[in-house]
Amino acid sequence: MHFNSVVHIGAGKCGSTSLQSSLSHTPLLSDTENSQQYEYAVIRENGSVLRGAQLHDRLSPSGFSSVDLTHEVHSHLGMSEISNNIQAIYQENKIPILSCEGWLSRAHQFQTRKLLKQLSLNPKVVVYVRPPLEWINSAWWQWGAWLDIGFDEWLERQRKVVNWTRWIREWKALEGVASVEVRLATSDVVESFGQLLNVNLPKHQNVNIGSPPALLRFLQRHRQYRKGPHDNQIERYLITKLALKNEATPWVLSDELQVEIIDDLKESYNELLTFLPPREQQKMLDDARWWRAFSGEKRLAEVPGPIMTHHRSTDLKLSLWAKVYLLRNHFD
Repeated sequence: MHFNSVVHIGAGKCGSTSLQSSLSHTPLLSDTENSQQYEYAVIRENGSVLRGAQLHDRLSPSGFSSVDLTHEVHSHLGMSEISNNIQAIYQENKIPILSCEGWLSRAHQFQTRKLLKQLSLNPKVVVYVRPPLEWINSAWWQWGAWLDIGFDEWLERQRKVVNWTRWIREWKALEGVASVEVRLATSDVVESFGQLLNVNLPKHQNVNIGSPPALLRFLQRHRQYRKGPHDNQIERYLITKLALKNEATPWVLSDELQVEIIDDLKESYNELLTFLPPREQQKMLDDARWWRAFSGEKRLAEVPGPIMTHHRSTDLKLSLWAKVYLLRNHFD
């Protein structure tokens, strides 16, 4: 089956924000060798589709992502309106590109609601994946630490998430999918995506940089400044105001957990190898982070939850600027 669209489905924490930022800033792409044009389009909360000048006029630093159409909250969206907007791209002899990192684990919902058929999509599906231990540690500090559940319960859920093979297999079986292209997020995702489509996709900027330990621990102690997993605007503000040193985020996986997670996933990741092109297969085989708990120096695990000891002067500065941030938002 020949593809008529490109659908990037994640995974989360695998370069999605950088890719969406680059696509939002350069939505029109040309494969001159094959005389093919692509256009990035974004499905919005109200069912409209942003493209061209609309996309540029509303541009944010992190770019735009389509909403997760499989959620019940979006079941009211006018599929015919979305389909008409996508048809307009087809009529201009362009191939639409859509992106939503939340779609990776939603193949079943796509099938149940026949979303691809409703939107006249026969996509080349693109997936980026990364080694599990670093993904879990990064995901804890982006999402898990700000939820009202314990680390053990959160980790149990994420161990299912990083079984990338399971989700890819479901997309491969999904009716209407032309092909599934799997790539490693351990290299430049924006460059890799451009190569996949044979287009020049300029990298806009690195928009999803991790926060330093002092800030993360401060926010854990003062949850009034970070109430939920998506309430992270204050982090960027505080990093800028205090010029905080960029250090590795705290490592929260014990030696025993690392061994357990890797052993549990080895069989799945052997199958994942078969989904990759030869060059990517070799990269994965050569990358110890996929196969061994301790791929470099051992990292001493810290407690995932709040640490009450802190550097008083740093905390005072963070507290002051956090209050300034809240006041500014209140009066804006």
